Amino acid sequence: MVKTKSLWALFLALSVQTQAYQSPLRKSKYTLDDIRPLTDPSSGLVKCCPEGTEFDGKACVLGVPTCPEGFIRKEDKCVSTVKPICPHGSEYDGKVCISTSEPACPPPTVWKGKSCVTGPPTCPSNLKFNGKVCQSTESPRCPENYTFNGKTCVSIKKPQCPEGLAFHDGHCISDRPPVCPAGTEYREALKVCVSVSGPSCEEGSRVKDGMCVSDIKPSCPEGSTFQPTTGKCTTTAKPACPPTSELDPVTNKCVLSESATCPPGSDLSLDVASGTARCCPAGMMWDGKVTQMTWNGEVCVMGVDENGKCPPGMTLVGKFCQKQSIKIATCPPKSRLDGSRCVSTEPPECPPSYILDGSTCTLIEKPQCPPGLTLSGENCISSVHVSCPPDTKFEAGVCVSLSRPQCEEGFTFDGTNCISTTHNPRCDDDDTFNGQDCASGHFPACPQDTTFDGTRCVSTTLPSCPAGSVPNGDGDCVTSFIPSCAPGTTLVAGGCIVGVPTCIKGTVFDGKQCVSPKDPECPPDHKWTNGRCISLVTTECEQGYTLLNGECVSDRKPECPANTHFDGQNCVGSVPECEPGLEFDGEDCAHPEEPSCPPGMRFNGKKCVAEKDPVCQPGTVYSKKAKECLSIERPACPPGQVFNGKQCALASGDCMNFEYCPPTGIPECSPGSVFDKHTGMCADW
Repeated sequence: MVKTKSLWALFLALSVQTQAYQSPLRKSKYTLDDIRPLTDPSSGLVKCCPEGTEFDGKACVLGVPTCPEGFIRKEDKCVSTVKPICPHGSEYDGKVCISTSEPACPPPTVWKGKSCVTGPPTCPSNLKFNGKVCQSTESPRCPENYTFNGKTCVSIKKPQCPEGLAFHDGHCISDRPPVCPAGTEYREALKVCVSVSGPSCEEGSRVKDGMCVSDIKPSCPEGSTFQPTTGKCTTTAKPACPPTSELDPVTNKCVLSESATCPPGSDLSLDVASGTARCCPAGMMWDGKVTQMTWNGEVCVMGVDENGKCPPGMTLVGKFCQKQSIKIATCPPKSRLDGSRCVSTEPPECPPSYILDGSTCTLIEKPQCPPGLTLSGENCISSVHVSCPPDTKFEAGVCVSLSRPQCEEGFTFDGTNCISTTHNPRCDDDDTFNGQDCASGHFPACPQDTTFDGTRCVSTTLPSCPAGSVPNGDGDCVTSFIPSCAPGTTLVAGGCIVGVPTCIKGTVFDGKQCVSPKDPECPPDHKWTNGRCISLVTTECEQGYTLLNGECVSDRKPECPANTHFDGQNCVGSVPECEPGLEFDGEDCAHPEEPSCPPGMRFNGKKCVAEKDPVCQPGTVYSKKAKECLSIERPACPPGQVFNGKQCALASGDCMNFEYCPPTGIPECSPGSVFDKHTGMCADW
């Protein structure tokens, strides 16, 4: 939990610092989705850190080094995204350029590994080549009541121990637990003697995470509250908004009580998906995304009437009537339209010395702990160490005895069990205890012409190879032929090497990759040292500033030039104005009327198109989906067959074309439409 809290504190610091020296388009809000596992190259340790930080082996730190465009950072180098370049017909293997053509071997040999081979050696019948020798397909055999354990014949009966003892891992062990000194008990999971009284701290504190944590929480000045998540004392106040407006706790904006207004005959319509709003004629809705429509643009839309027509002044597109709207609803002075609401252009204000933090005004002060205690996160930690009873030490959260667990006389503790020193496991008279099993004096038997080699039955006949080749010990018959490479390449280490790769201009080859000769760049107030960016500034703030989220923040509002005001992020002026006859549509100065088309044409949102559809030859209809003239009649098939959309298939039987089971017949559809076997409905062509 403490780690999670510290991550949130780091998130807040990142959100401020990214605004200080990064592009305004960069992300400045961080969530748990931004946590990434990062590895410290020097130690190999891994820690979950938020995006925009790196792990230095101890903590998530700011000041992440960057590389120029076209490079990515790997450890302490800027590596080019362009891989090392090799000549045509070769590829980079991580060190050199290797020809894509394998070394050539004379027939009938083939290239394998680093040699020319004829294939695996062969063995007589009833034997198999195991990569080294000819081995019997049968396992070594043992007498009745014995089994082969991979090395010898052992009894199926396990070694026996006297009553009260059990056989375990080659020994006779006691069924009683080890004995511990007074005041301690044997802890089976830890295999040690642990104090029954447990670790303790001085009065008024308790053991937590290996430390003595005081019952007294950090204290704050009067009027402020300690925040465990940040480890700070905060005093909160409600931000103030201009008159006739209230603070929206979700957006942290001052929302006017007065609504936005539209010209007579139009209403303000909000498109939730795009978060935009426009003034549309009564009965129409604003579509700010238009991803599901066939046109391309932001328009007011409504459905067609029962006759499939649109009112005068509107354009029919598909099954919808559209009209372009460029009129933005107007808001009172010193406010602007945000979605469908009017919000103040002035941000919420805080009392003097307070800092606006989200939807609250915060005054930050340092918490205090009583004398002798140290502030650590959300707790006051005692300087006195955790104490344990005499002859024990604090370890793994418990008090462990300095004495090893003891066993009763005749037994010794091996770190896990009490092993008997007077009784050994016993076997039947004809068998011998080998430390794990009861071994027989019987030697494992093998089939004729094979012998037992200690683990298997192998033939005395060696595997054979074709003339001119010998076994290489790796399962192949290797020849003395030297593989050949193409001209300009050299046979080295089993491949045809073309040479060392080249790199693009401005990079050098370091033996593995193309890297920049320059070190990675560090953010302002950082320097590149020992493979990372080291901060050159401290976290102390001068008088008149407060440390907030990793920055020294002033409570003074930023100043803006004349005729502009600060909106919380930028200095903004008045609403843009257009020439007479034009209106500002949020991006451009646009004419309020839609483009006109010649007679017989209509505007579809993008261009002028004919009001009539394309004409097709008799017996066919135009399909907008296929963009072709399609026959009204379906493709014909011989009797007893039906067209399934691709080919003629049997209409009788349980299944058609082994794909799906059809109904007893194909439904009839009206002219101009066909039956769709996938949907089970009549569809227009």
